[in-house]
Amino acid sequence: MGKTSQGVTTSVLGCALFLVPGNVGAAEPTLLAVSAGAFDCYKQVNPAAELGLQWRGSGRLWRLGPMAGAMATTDGAFNAYLGMSLDVPLGEHLALRASVAPGAYAKGRGKELHSVFEIRSGIEAAWRFGTRLRVGVELYHLSNADLTEVNPGEESLVLTVAVPLSRSTASRASGPSSSEP
Repeated sequence: MGKTSQGVTTSVLGCALFLVPGNVGAAEPTLLAVSAGAFDCYKQVNPAAELGLQWRGSGRLWRLGPMAGAMATTDGAFNAYLGMSLDVPLGEHLALRASVAPGAYAKGRGKELHSVFEIRSGIEAAWRFGTRLRVGVELYHLSNADLTEVNPGEESLVLTVAVPLSRSTASRASGPSSSEP
């Protein structure tokens, strides 16, 4: 990750902390997200299609919560990670989500990132439906954080669909049912 990318990511995450609304008790439910998109979409040294799966725990401190996931590309590259994400609601339906996660990368026949250890940092804009289903677009950067002499990094642009893992959480989020007093 270049110095500019690190600065932008740090600034976005830092600013997001101060933008979090005071309603701490309204954390998002635990979500399971599926993603599909373009790996190495910016530099296109070794572009590929990618698919991902991500678990997002509900926010505990402000809207900061754990996340774990993995992605694989059509070139056989694979990344598994464990980190944190921060939800920033912008009104009733729109939400931004910043995330950072260290992980392990295997290149397969894909792009050489020069380290097994990689850090994934991203930003997502999503639309939240009444059932707490979320549909969004995420841009993330995968880099060895200059831990090796060579640090090409890569950017991915993916479409995400995140569904709540609990029906009761989804029901509470959308309000009382018509049968309740």
